[in-house]
Amino acid sequence: MEISDRRYAKIKHYAQSFLTCFEPKNPLELLDKLDVHCKFINLSEDLGGFTDRIKLADNENIYYVYINSRYKYDDTAKNIIVAHELGHILLHSADYLNLFDTESSSMVEEYEADLFSMELMPSIRPVGCNYRQFSPTALRNYICSIIRAKKSDFL
Repeated sequence: MEISDRRYAKIKHYAQSFLTCFEPKNPLELLDKLDVHCKFINLSEDLGGFTDRIKLADNENIYYVYINSRYKYDDTAKNIIVAHELGHILLHSADYLNLFDTESSSMVEEYEADLFSMELMPSIRPVGCNYRQFSPTALRNYICSIIRAKKSDFL
């Protein structure tokens, strides 16, 4: 699965805009600046987090990022999860946000959110290789390996 150079440029532009325009650079703290609510809730073992949108009558949206409270994540892992979810909010806000969908369009959205998190958090990028050339599965596995290394067992 590939995304176009134009779509990738848009993803990179959004991330670079955040890195140059906002303080703090920390995705978890950035949620406050964006008026996105963050909650820690008990989720299934295989889910790090998800995003939800509530549509109000006046065409306003309220966004929530939920992070799995079953694990004790360090700040890096939390920020990776939040960066991924911010990618969904920025790139897919016109769509119905549903991480539990396994349709191919959802797989593209997951890949784009992963690319966004890599752009937003340069410190997690692999040294000496172009992560954009990773397959969606390889990129997901790479990101999950970082998160797994940064969490403790169940609370």
